[in-house]
Amino acid sequence: MRLFAVLLLVFLIVAGVFGQEPAKPEDEKHEGKEGAGAEHHRKEGEGHQGEIAMPSDAIGSLLYYLIAGVGLIFGLFFIYIVVTKSPPTLRVYRNTILNLVVWYMIAMFTFGFMQQPINTMYEGRSCPKFVGLVSYFDRNVHVAVTVAIGISCENTVLAMCICFFYRYDQIRGLNATVTSRSSYRMLICGAIHVVGSLVSGMGCYLLISSANLVKSDGAYMMCFEDSNYSLVAALNFVEGLAITVAAATITVLSVKSIRILKSKRELMCPRTYRLQKRLTLSLVIMAILPILFDFVPFIIGSVCMYFKFYYSYLVYEVACRTPFLEVVLSCAVTLGFVTPYREAILRIVRKKTVIPSIFDVQQRPIQILSYRLYLSVQYFLIG
Repeated sequence: MRLFAVLLLVFLIVAGVFGQEPAKPEDEKHEGKEGAGAEHHRKEGEGHQGEIAMPSDAIGSLLYYLIAGVGLIFGLFFIYIVVTKSPPTLRVYRNTILNLVVWYMIAMFTFGFMQQPINTMYEGRSCPKFVGLVSYFDRNVHVAVTVAIGISCENTVLAMCICFFYRYDQIRGLNATVTSRSSYRMLICGAIHVVGSLVSGMGCYLLISSANLVKSDGAYMMCFEDSNYSLVAALNFVEGLAITVAAATITVLSVKSIRILKSKRELMCPRTYRLQKRLTLSLVIMAILPILFDFVPFIIGSVCMYFKFYYSYLVYEVACRTPFLEVVLSCAVTLGFVTPYREAILRIVRKKTVIPSIFDVQQRPIQILSYRLYLSVQYFLIG
């Protein structure tokens, strides 16, 4: 995975270098008539001075399709394993993890296939340009897709909190034979998703309403004016506060789950304890991965763009693609840590490698008989 990230970084650098427009000669700027045209070219030259060239839209879109396609294929394989290979004892874990992965895949599809933001410069400002499938539609579809991305991302965070709540609740009542009020809790989780969707949808709509959707080269760009800075800052503050509350909730539930699991270790057989420990550890890793691959790259990219660093656009491009790697790693961690899923994958792999050896075993008596017949003929001819 590290090699993949390095190759992606090198590829973006090469794309930025080769996507650079050739520099105009200095004497060409002073040719022609003095007037608005010459002034425009002079301002354009000053605007591009010190800026690194953006990668072409085709290369950026191709990278989105490639990474999102791999993530969706891996996600479908993950769903198949979880749905078909989960034992009855993992019913609660299966439902919560499927809820999380479905929201992951919705966010990945809308972001990686439909929107595909690419950083570009417009009138001296850094604006995301949407070059995905949404570029074939009008402004209303752009608004709807952006709202859908906000809703799916918000519900992904809520689904992560629900996973930890059910994990804590299951460990706390691990020895109970009857699960009470399961329908009531499912109703509460559904209500949480509905309320979260409404709040995040309204926030995304306010954010888009404060921006200017400008069409350039057949695609829309979303730019913000300085007059809307207070609204954007307020929305970002609310979003940061919600993420902080979610992170604190996940941390508290994780610590409590680990403590309760350790206190009940003597009441469980070693196999059950290992399974419960792996389930909890896989969720903890899945909660850490978004911090490493989602929040940290975007914070670094925002700081670089605020201070107008030379390679800020490159950091932004990498930050837009690291969440896809995080989804793949989250699914891989779950399949690797949870024993029933890991054993199911090993059985699938062994089937493909054991089938030829079965044929060899069936053909071995025939080979022995033919070899004995050959020795008999040779003995008869020599004798």
